Amino acid sequence: PPYTALPYNWGDQTRRRDIILNSSKISITQKSRNYRSLTLWINALCIDQNNDVEKSEQIQWMRQIYSQAKSVTTWLG
Repeated sequence: PPYTALPYNWGDQTRRRDIILNSSKISITQKSRNYRSLTLWINALCIDQNNDVEKSEQIQWMRQIYSQAKSVTTWLG
Protein backbone atom coordinates (compact mmCIF):
# COMPACT_ATOMS: atom_id res chain seq x y z
CA PRO A 1 0.00 0.00 0.00
CA PRO A 2 1.09 3.62 -0.36
CA TYR A 3 3.01 4.73 2.72
CA THR A 4 4.54 7.83 4.25
CA ALA A 5 8.19 7.59 5.27
CA LEU A 6 8.86 9.26 8.60
CA PRO A 7 12.46 9.71 9.73
CA TYR A 8 12.07 9.57 13.47
CA ASN A 9 14.02 11.22 16.27
CA TRP A 10 13.28 9.91 19.75
CA GLY A 11 13.08 13.47 21.18
CA ASP A 12 11.77 14.47 24.61
CA GLN A 13 11.22 11.26 26.58
CA THR A 14 8.72 12.97 28.92
CA ARG A 15 6.14 13.54 26.12
CA ARG A 16 4.93 10.09 25.08
CA ARG A 17 1.94 8.49 23.35
CA ASP A 18 1.00 4.96 22.35
CA ILE A 19 0.71 3.78 18.75
CA ILE A 20 -0.28 0.41 17.31
CA LEU A 21 2.43 -1.27 15.23
CA ASN A 22 1.63 -4.68 13.72
CA SER A 23 -1.15 -5.16 16.31
CA SER A 24 1.21 -4.33 19.21
CA LYS A 25 1.05 -1.20 21.36
CA ILE A 26 4.34 0.75 21.40
CA SER A 27 5.07 3.88 23.42
CA ILE A 28 6.87 6.58 21.41
CA THR A 29 7.77 10.20 22.05
CA GLN A 30 5.01 12.56 21.00
CA LYS A 31 5.42 15.11 18.24
CA SER A 32 3.09 18.05 17.72
CA ARG A 33 1.53 16.56 14.57
CA ASN A 34 -1.00 13.74 14.83
CA TYR A 35 -1.18 10.95 12.27
CA ARG A 36 -4.37 8.90 12.08
CA SER A 37 -4.94 5.82 9.95
CA LEU A 38 -1.80 6.17 7.87
CA THR A 39 0.58 3.51 6.71
CA LEU A 40 3.96 4.71 7.98
CA TRP A 41 7.48 3.42 7.59
CA ILE A 42 9.37 4.82 10.59
CA ASN A 43 13.06 4.02 10.45
CA ALA A 44 13.60 3.92 14.22
CA LEU A 45 10.71 1.46 14.69
CA CYS A 46 11.05 -0.65 11.54
CA ILE A 47 14.77 -1.28 12.11
CA ASP A 48 15.98 -3.01 15.27
CA GLN A 49 18.05 -0.21 16.83
CA ASN A 50 19.92 -2.70 19.04
CA ASN A 51 21.11 -4.82 16.11
CA ASP A 52 24.11 -3.26 14.33
CA VAL A 53 24.06 -5.88 11.56
CA GLU A 54 20.41 -5.19 10.77
CA LYS A 55 20.98 -1.42 10.88
CA SER A 56 23.88 -1.70 8.40
CA GLU A 57 21.81 -3.84 6.04
CA GLN A 58 18.76 -1.57 6.24
CA ILE A 59 20.78 1.59 5.59
CA GLN A 60 21.47 0.20 2.10
CA TRP A 61 17.68 0.19 1.44
CA MET A 62 17.01 3.75 2.67
CA ARG A 63 17.28 5.40 -0.76
CA GLN A 64 14.74 2.98 -2.23
CA ILE A 65 12.39 3.22 0.76
CA TYR A 66 12.31 7.03 0.74
CA SER A 67 12.14 7.34 -3.05
CA GLN A 68 9.14 4.98 -3.27
CA ALA A 69 7.20 6.58 -0.42
CA LYS A 70 4.01 8.47 -1.28
CA SER A 71 5.54 11.28 0.79
CA VAL A 72 8.35 11.82 3.28
CA THR A 73 7.59 13.83 6.40
CA THR A 74 10.39 15.29 8.51
CA TRP A 75 10.10 16.99 11.88
CA LEU A 76 12.78 19.64 12.39
CA GLY A 77 11.60 21.25 15.60
